[in-house]
Amino acid sequence: MNVIVIHYGTGRSGSYLINRIAQRHEKDNLDVVKLEPLERHGFYGWLARSFIPGLKASVKPVDLGGCELLYLIAPKWGYNCPPVNGFIGSHDLKGMSIILIVTYTKGNISGYVPRLARRIRGRGADLLGTIALKREEILSEALTTRLRTFLDEVAPSLKEGSADSHHYHHHEIVFIGMINVNRDDYLQGVVDVRRCRQCRKLFCEDRRYSEGLKPDVGFEEIPDDEQWAILTCTDIKRVFMQSLPVKPGKRLEHTCKSGEKHEFTIGDDWSIDSGEGDTVHRLYMVRDYLNRVIEAGYYKLRLLK
Repeated sequence: MNVIVIHYGTGRSGSYLINRIAQRHEKDNLDVVKLEPLERHGFYGWLARSFIPGLKASVKPVDLGGCELLYLIAPKWGYNCPPVNGFIGSHDLKGMSIILIVTYTKGNISGYVPRLARRIRGRGADLLGTIALKREEILSEALTTRLRTFLDEVAPSLKEGSADSHHYHHHEIVFIGMINVNRDDYLQGVVDVRRCRQCRKLFCEDRRYSEGLKPDVGFEEIPDDEQWAILTCTDIKRVFMQSLPVKPGKRLEHTCKSGEKHEFTIGDDWSIDSGEGDTVHRLYMVRDYLNRVIEAGYYKLRLLK
């Protein structure tokens, strides 16, 4: 699983939380990113601006490509935290699974967290849960237990010591987005993407233009060491697309609409070598194209080659 921890302005308490999260994801790909505001105002400058409702501060863009779970660790300042608002407002969070952790020193926290949660949901994110933690108590055993209990509840499959638990639960599948496949701006097919709220596994379903829906019901589950990709087969007249599981070194057998047969080997960079035939084949990772458009027109692919 690809996990990103975004944090800002939380000091020592934030470092402790990041270490706890890293322990839970020791077998995952974990990136930790501190937000970098493009403006510099100093402590009292930011404190004054935090009392302006809804204020956003521009931040350095964060690469969220491939992110399957995002932790957002934010401080409770006056009325809001402008850099955190800036991150939420400037990044595509649609369909992204987010866990919100707010740290605070004192004061009324009751309205702050719901307000920030509404802002995140308003960007189309799947907010799994929220929790507010007092900074002076974060290092205590009681808070450690509370944090662990909270994370176990919002993401049961991520419990420490239960890395394989997703094999034994009933999937709770929700729709998170789609990927359109075009031929020179004309729609050829759509891949609907869904995710289990518990184990975070993806499920894909193809809908190709002019073809009826599949007669079977349910979603195909793929091996844990493979990821979903979309194979496109393009000739001068049409584009055929198909979602399928892949991993580096795996061999794919494919038959074009013309009857021509191919065998591809997935490279370490998750790509295939299309060769020089009359058809152009490309492999696109679902994690990189969620809620985006794949342009697989013949001439555009030849020009990009």
